[in-house]
Amino acid sequence: MAEGKRKVGKPKRLFTPEEIEEMELMAFAGCQTGTIASNMGIPRPTLESRKDIQLILTKKRAERKLWLRQAQNKQCLTNPAMAIFLGKNELSQSDRKELVPSGNGLISLTVNVTKTYAKNATDEL
Repeated sequence: MAEGKRKVGKPKRLFTPEEIEEMELMAFAGCQTGTIASNMGIPRPTLESRKDIQLILTKKRAERKLWLRQAQNKQCLTNPAMAIFLGKNELSQSDRKELVPSGNGLISLTVNVTKTYAKNATDEL
């Protein structure tokens, strides 16, 4: 810092390793930043303004999505309803997709989910 200049404002909040671990667990559980801040008694703007904390929370949320995808892949053979629910609600998947052809318009593609499921990965539907 240049001579004569003083830092203005409150000092940067330091978090203990235990606090960071608690934030990571809540982010992995699917909690949003506001929920984490509220549960830990930290002002929401404090967490939102800290780039280092936001990177940690983003990483844990990405790990959750990967974990959900892996769980979905395991469950899809035994519990397709749960796999569909998790896919739609947590992974932004849908039954309806819009495709743009090389022509002038949109082509709507609708995928119908049937109640016939394979028992094993090698069985045919």
